Amino acid sequence: MIKKKKPPRAKSKDHSCESHKKPGLVENLLKVLESKGFRRSKKREVVLRYLAQVSRPVSVEDILVGLSRPKIDRVSLYRMLSAFQAEELLFAHDFGDRIKRFELSGNGHHHHHIICRKCRRVDRLPDCSFGDLQSSPRQYGYTALSHSLEFFGVCAICTQV
Repeated sequence: MIKKKKPPRAKSKDHSCESHKKPGLVENLLKVLESKGFRRSKKREVVLRYLAQVSRPVSVEDILVGLSRPKIDRVSLYRMLSAFQAEELLFAHDFGDRIKRFELSGNGHHHHHIICRKCRRVDRLPDCSFGDLQSSPRQYGYTALSHSLEFFGVCAICTQV
């Protein structure tokens, strides 16, 4: 009898964020969803746990490969991620390659990324210092502001090659 191999789990780059590693983060996010009328489901919990364990923004493809059980179809996953994003549980990123990547918003921890143009490595920058800059759009009457800023360069490893 031939056994099928399971697909490998997506590997993360080495740059963690402590807000994703806090105990109870997934449970808190599930409670937020319940308070907004979402039913608690095993699939939602599994996706949130996967997103909490990876330390980088991941694509839908990464999530599908990284999950072992229960299996989630692509359409359901897109709907789930869209709902999580609408409830501000996720940040969505596009690093210039037209692939949407997702990461948990954590406890409101906002940060930016730097992406290597050669190997596509993604590193998380420690924090955001653009808070004061958001006062300018407020002068025009804008509210519920957010921003996204990504840096692109060549990482130290690729520079040495």
